[in-house]
Amino acid sequence: MILDGHVQPIYGLDFSPNGYQLATGSGDDTIRIWDMRASKALYTIPAHTSNVADVRFYKNHEMYSSKPEVNGPSEGDDDDVDMDDSGDPSKPGEDREEWRLRSGMYLASAGYDGFVKLWSADDWYLLKTFPTDSGKVMSVDLSPDAQLLASGTYMRNFQLFAPEEVPVL
Repeated sequence: MILDGHVQPIYGLDFSPNGYQLATGSGDDTIRIWDMRASKALYTIPAHTSNVADVRFYKNHEMYSSKPEVNGPSEGDDDDVDMDDSGDPSKPGEDREEWRLRSGMYLASAGYDGFVKLWSADDWYLLKTFPTDSGKVMSVDLSPDAQLLASGTYMRNFQLFAPEEVPVL
């Protein structure tokens, strides 16, 4: 099976923990999400302003066993989340059932633009951008407990992003 879609070379790829999606990062500055069951591209993410050098999936198996505390727990009910109708999980209001059913799957990307980015694999929404100190970022990975995000650079060094910098996964 050969799948075409990128217009520049592919520099990084990773299978999703679900087993049927594959992410590819390319010199065309995009990430493509491929469905291996249907043999086609599902999404094209305009991810970086220069080559996407690496992509890495992460699955948090304990993700959302309870509802997130957006504004902290309410008095008398530790599971209650103050919400409005905005539809954004980071803002009050998203449908509680939809938020509870999030998969806990993420995608990290590294780019020649000097950034590491963290995406939700539920909707490919950009969660956080991490600037690095060394120009081209060549590789990225998340620790098994999601407490550290590591990036390797063209300048032969690596940078760790500590828990206070990484969103709670």
